[in-house]
Amino acid sequence: MARLAPVWRALPSRLQWSLMWLGTAKFSLGVTGIVFDAGGRVMLLRHTFRRRYPWGLVSGWVNRGERLEDALRREVDEETALRVRVGPLFRVRKDRLHLAVEAVYLCRLEGGVFRASNEITAIDWRRPEDLPPGVHPDHGPLIRDAARAVAAAPDG
Repeated sequence: MARLAPVWRALPSRLQWSLMWLGTAKFSLGVTGIVFDAGGRVMLLRHTFRRRYPWGLVSGWVNRGERLEDALRREVDEETALRVRVGPLFRVRKDRLHLAVEAVYLCRLEGGVFRASNEITAIDWRRPEDLPPGVHPDHGPLIRDAARAVAAAPDG
């Protein structure tokens, strides 16, 4: 590799950048919110396009140049018409199926009235230990871990 350094340095910067871009992994960036209400219940959404596991968390893709927290607020608004306070980053996960990285945030419900959308047909507020059948298998453990973290936090 060291022998290639002079060749690399001799290449125009645009060509260097293009070669680096071709040689690195490409992925999408998504956000997910674990939204709790004042009573400690978690918001579950019935997703229109998920037949096998219809119940899950709010999530979506981040637009180019969009802040992660803004993307999550936008997704909550688009899917439910509710408002949330986006709290701390809880976890960063990878999704092998979609070549995606997902930032998972803890959130608090601030208000609004649920409105169904083309993506979401229903909402349910559940205790983390009482999730309904049909919850996405990745979301159940994530919800329970988040509930333990929220309970252990100094401000509860």
